[in-house]
Amino acid sequence: KHSSFNAEHTATGKYTVYHSVGHKDYQVQITPTSANRTAYIYSKANDNFVVYFYSVGSSPALSDTGFHFSITGRNY
Repeated sequence: KHSSFNAEHTATGKYTVYHSVGHKDYQVQITPTSANRTAYIYSKANDNFVVYFYSVGSSPALSDTGFHFSITGRNY
C-alpha cells in the first residue's frame, strides 16, 4: 500500500533503499540482475533497509549490481 522508494548506492556492493512503510515489521525479497551475485540484508529500519551484494565464487567480494525488490508485511 506504500509506494515511495528511492535507492542510493553508498559504496561498492552496498545500497540503501529508502521507503515509506513506516515500521520494521516487513520482509524484503531481492533478486540481483547480474549473474553470480547473492544479497545480504544488513539492516532494516522504519524508512530504509541496507543491502550488500557479494560475488559468488571461491573469493566472494562486495560487487555492484542492479536488482529488483519487493517489501511485504503488516499493511495496517
